[in-house]
Amino acid sequence: TGDRGGEGTALHNLAIGFEQLGEWSQGVEAAWAGLVVMQEVERSLGHGQDAFRMSLFEKQGSTYRLLQRLLFAINQHELALGVAGMAKARGLAHLLDGEQMYSEKSEQGAMACAEREWGRVSEMVKAQGCTVMEYSFLGEGQGLAVWVVSGEGQLLCAKILETGGPGRDLQELLSKVEATMEVAGRGGLEWQDVQGVVKEEEETAVLEWLKALGEDEALGSWSAEAAEELHKRVRSWRGLVQWGLEWKRNAGNERGPKSVEVEKAVVEKVMEMPDLVLKQLFSLLVAPVAAALQGTEELLVIPHHALFRVPWAALRGDDGVHLLQRHVVRVAPSLRVAATARTLRAGCSRGSHAVVVGNPWPISAPLKELCDAQEEAALVSGILEPHFPQVQVLVREQATVAAVTGSMQGAGWVHVACHGEVRRARASDGSEVGHYLLLAKEGSSDGELSKEEVGKVQLAPGASVVLSCCQSGLGQMTGEGVVGLSRALFAAGAGELVVSVCSIPDAATSRLMQRLYTSHFNSGQSLGAAMRAAVLEEAKLSSASSAAPSEGLAPSTARGKGSKWLNYPNWGVWGAFLVVG
Repeated sequence: TGDRGGEGTALHNLAIGFEQLGEWSQGVEAAWAGLVVMQEVERSLGHGQDAFRMSLFEKQGSTYRLLQRLLFAINQHELALGVAGMAKARGLAHLLDGEQMYSEKSEQGAMACAEREWGRVSEMVKAQGCTVMEYSFLGEGQGLAVWVVSGEGQLLCAKILETGGPGRDLQELLSKVEATMEVAGRGGLEWQDVQGVVKEEEETAVLEWLKALGEDEALGSWSAEAAEELHKRVRSWRGLVQWGLEWKRNAGNERGPKSVEVEKAVVEKVMEMPDLVLKQLFSLLVAPVAAALQGTEELLVIPHHALFRVPWAALRGDDGVHLLQRHVVRVAPSLRVAATARTLRAGCSRGSHAVVVGNPWPISAPLKELCDAQEEAALVSGILEPHFPQVQVLVREQATVAAVTGSMQGAGWVHVACHGEVRRARASDGSEVGHYLLLAKEGSSDGELSKEEVGKVQLAPGASVVLSCCQSGLGQMTGEGVVGLSRALFAAGAGELVVSVCSIPDAATSRLMQRLYTSHFNSGQSLGAAMRAAVLEEAKLSSASSAAPSEGLAPSTARGKGSKWLNYPNWGVWGAFLVVG
């Protein structure tokens, strides 16, 4: 194995040499030969080596990226997409597809093999019956490739996007969208808590701050100091509230008069930020291929690496129309995983039972109970009951890790409404980076449901899982993709998921979920179409076909007492959710 690994590395280095010399066709041959050798090493691992397989792919990923660059250089865009499809979620694909994922040697050479891979991609897209938009990073400083394939399996568009420069730095944009779309989360401060807080302040100080931010400037042109100040003050909506509370505590004789106008200016400035960032992300990722998406009813997005953090549904064009207004939007780890999930969904029987979890309590984190999540569980279970022979409902102290995972065995539908937690660094107790669902503590169990615990579950093949929790679609980013609860659930047999990429509020999420389930079960819509219908109604949006150019998010009714202009930001609810599968 070690010798074969060295041979693969040598062939990769040879291909780099050809790339530097501009001998791209020879580079393709060398890179493909290297991939075949590397896949032989991968295949020799057999079963039960998932973690090692993912680690191995971290070393192989650069060869897949190199081969895509070389194929783009000789204008073989379809073949480059075939290679990109091979490179996505290989560990998960092995768990689901086994031997079908490996390439073969061919006396006809690399181009013939790549043609075969493109043929597989085309057939898988036709089976999906919708337009596919796939992305792939080509290496550091090498750009981001994007392809659009029609539902008939024809390549409509292929481009390499530049992701650097003002307003185009992807990592910076993702950090900003996470900061500005962040709400306090399930059980945190809701907008009614904001009402009346920022009421009395020193007008001069506030106006100077607004001026420093550059009131009428585009987000990308703000000074570094101003952007950092904004980041500190509104890292979440909780930060905005804390800022107001500090002003209120410090109020004295020197304070100025009440000024609703200044309050309005402060909050509106903050609320402008996500709109600007969502438009910049649309401009970077979607606008260059928008012409190829015209007339598309359903869009399957295959992201890559950091793009799994993008709130795809919420991306907004300069015309004010969000991506979810234009299309039914789904996301998948790879086209191969999407194809397997579709097959599983087609064979999924409603004869299996459903599981509904709401407001586990007590939990290990210093967070408050989720009354709306518990009510959500009751509403969801009522909708599910006519469609399943048994619906198991676990709330509060019933919702322990043992009870939940035990109930999930063989389940055809799972709904979990609880707190979620993302750890971005190894904790003092040694727990890994990743996402955890906070279930009820019991005895020595801390109640944290991890991807490892989910890995012990076997769902009914093709089961649907809805994780109505903060940031449930996130996890550790690797060359494999997102390694977290989503991946573990697909490996456990799930056919489709609903997850979030941001924090979500409690009450508004409960309302959205009720609409989602009503649309799916009462109207017979697919989960993706049901999510779109729920969003259009809950957020008071029009479909793209009926939206005026200036239309976007229409304000919802003001919640609680206070200024009528202070409305709940709908994008903070529905923009967080993705339908995956």
